Amino acid sequence: MLRWIYYLTAALFLSACNPNKNTRVNPESLTFQTTDSSKLFFKNVRSNYYDLEELSEAQLEVYRFKKRLKQEDVPVIQLALVNNWRYDEAYILVEPNMAAGSLNDLHLRWIDGEKKTQGELKFEGGNKKAHLLFASKIYDRLLSGCTFELMKGEEWSPIFSSTIEEEVFRITLFDYYRLINQI
Repeated sequence: MLRWIYYLTAALFLSACNPNKNTRVNPESLTFQTTDSSKLFFKNVRSNYYDLEELSEAQLEVYRFKKRLKQEDVPVIQLALVNNWRYDEAYILVEPNMAAGSLNDLHLRWIDGEKKTQGELKFEGGNKKAHLLFASKIYDRLLSGCTFELMKGEEWSPIFSSTIEEEVFRITLFDYYRLINQI
């Protein structure tokens, strides 16, 4: 009997530690608030997967996924996770590389092959809410299995075409959602 209780407790513990990676989040309801426990989990468990840049004057910690693509000749959109520990807040920053163009020119098209639908996403504004909304919309479409293209000049070119690029984006935003207690 004790063995069954042990197995049940272990199963409950493991399921609590591994939330569903396909969980959808309503970007309009997000706040930037962190808690001591969410920061502790991130620092002790997840931060090992990230490069840390400390901005001591601003008192911010910027985390970028270690396995991100660092090429400059292929368009890539990366995310940086920013911990503002003074105010118990965290932010997500959209960081396109040189080949993807400037942040203000980000214009993506998503294509859902199964439903035969498509749409466009444009980065609008530069505040923390705009970064989060843009990244969350991409995240939602990635979970739906959509493919993406980036407007470069007058042409569309593929983006998120490698599994690594897609996973780095998804994992970073998933970790961010955990840090602000949304997953």
